[in-house]
Amino acid sequence: MLNKIQGYFAPEDGGSNSLLNAEEHVKLAVATVLLSAAKADSHFAQEEKATLLLQLEKRLGISAQEAIALESQAEKAETTHLLSQYTDLLVRELSISQREFILALAWSMITADQVVAQEESAFAVKLRVSLGLSLEQSLRARKSAEGLKQDGFKEIVEASKEVHDSISTQLAQLFGKRKP
Repeated sequence: MLNKIQGYFAPEDGGSNSLLNAEEHVKLAVATVLLSAAKADSHFAQEEKATLLLQLEKRLGISAQEAIALESQAEKAETTHLLSQYTDLLVRELSISQREFILALAWSMITADQVVAQEESAFAVKLRVSLGLSLEQSLRARKSAEGLKQDGFKEIVEASKEVHDSISTQLAQLFGKRKP
């Protein structure tokens, strides 16, 4: 099934993965990360659920029924396991470009309801770090998810400001100071 997503989840060396059911583990990890992105603002909008199911179906090459079942598994996984277990798996199993693609999918989940809450931006920053991606890769992933041109300076500046504001707010909260 994974060969349908144009190489994004296939081992780069062309060999098979030695983990038992590695394909299923990666699928569950992707679904759990995307579900967590959709729920980052503590609200799972219908647009986000529809986007999640569509992305699972389209990107993982699975049927609509399989996408629904995988979303259900991700719901359970999200409550029983730490998200870091799934991001660690993705770091081990996927290349940098594949992880950047996962971040782009997460941004598509975050922007599905047309509102990007501060919690969602903070989640994306944490996900970027967990996936071992640079700020440049993160901005490229977000732009990709939003359908922006890859070379748009204005969009880079705006996205960079949002990331900076999110980090500043998190630091202020961490150190007990309020952002002016």
